[in-house]
Formats: sequence, C-alpha cells, structure tokens
Amino acid sequence: QTRLDLALQELVEQHRSLLVRKTVLVVVSDTKTQDAERAARLLGEVRGRLKEVIWFNPLPPEEWQRHPAVAAFRPLSRMLPCRTLGDLERVLRHDLWRIVA
Repeated sequence: QTRLDLALQELVEQHRSLLVRKTVLVVVSDTKTQDAERAARLLGEVRGRLKEVIWFNPLPPEEWQRHPAVAAFRPLSRMLPCRTLGDLERVLRHDLWRIVA
C-alpha cells in the first residue's frame, strides 16, 4: 500500500504555490493507500484550489465497488480506468482534452 496522504501533505507544504485554479493534478493509483480517510480529506482541501483532479486507476472498473477508497476518492476527482498503454492512449487522445478544456 502507498501513503497518498503523505504525498498530498508534502504537495501542500512544499508546493502550495502550484495549487491554483489553472492546475490539473494527475494521480496514478489503484487507491490502495494507508489512511485513505486522511488522504481523501487532504485531496478535498487541495481539490478546491485546482482546475481539476484526474485520477488514472489501474484497477478494472468492475472491481472499483470492492475497494472503499475508490468511493472516497471518486467524488473528488475524474477517475478514469487506465490499465494498459491502449487505455492511456485513449484517455490522452479523447477524454483528457475534454476534461481540461
């Protein structure tokens, strides 16, 4: 498991000046993180300062409902399935530009 909460805390503490309305934060994670509640709280605080949070989730979408952290992070981000290079290409060519435009 990762420590997304610590990464978000460091983002806020070390790079606060980058957290502005034109910034798009990209997260690549399966949401399997320690202390997901704290991470979701920090992401919620950061989310309000940003243009968008895009989340590339390598878990198959049919598994998302089995992971409580997915439910915590989905309302705070545009969560997209991204397991393969083909998925990444689709997201970059089609979805991403509509989201950040």
